[in-house]
Amino acid sequence: MRYTELIESTSSDELTQTLQRDCGPFLQAINNRVHNFRIYRGMFKRVDGYTKKQVRLDGRDPMSTSTTKHDQINTYFTNTFSEPFRNALFVSGDEKQAKSYGHTSIIFPVGDFTFLWAPEVHDMAITLAGSWPVVNGWNVPPKQPYTDELMSKYNYTTKDFVGAIKSGQEIMIRCKEYYAIDPRLFSDLFR
Repeated sequence: MRYTELIESTSSDELTQTLQRDCGPFLQAINNRVHNFRIYRGMFKRVDGYTKKQVRLDGRDPMSTSTTKHDQINTYFTNTFSEPFRNALFVSGDEKQAKSYGHTSIIFPVGDFTFLWAPEVHDMAITLAGSWPVVNGWNVPPKQPYTDELMSKYNYTTKDFVGAIKSGQEIMIRCKEYYAIDPRLFSDLFR
């Protein structure tokens, strides 16, 4: 079940303490350089201030892909990287890319997290759009071996988080929760 917890306080000290307390692994992965290595997410609703949200790690309904393709890609990722990374939090170091999905927020994953990205995949749904089999003019769900072969062509990795952010490509993050911060608030509080 999804929920949103609105955090009432927006003082710099309280927000900084909250992020340090809850987001240590993320801050460590970016060497505490929150200004240099921001990750963005496009969201349907604008975040005023900041909010804490849960990540849908199970039963995610894909936005731009059929459920069959989504499940097959997850099978490939689970077999290759031990986790179904299409059931994850999608972010990018490129604010413009995130903006194409809605109002942008700066994201801080809570607690331990894993991530996956590919240097040549800006957005998986767009990258793979023309890759699926067509039968009688219809795009049809492929068989698992086809999906495995297709996905193996990309250089997906669970390494170099800072490089993933710098690349501006899609990053899939598996964590239980995250903070989403309005970029205006972030700028005001973290000058």
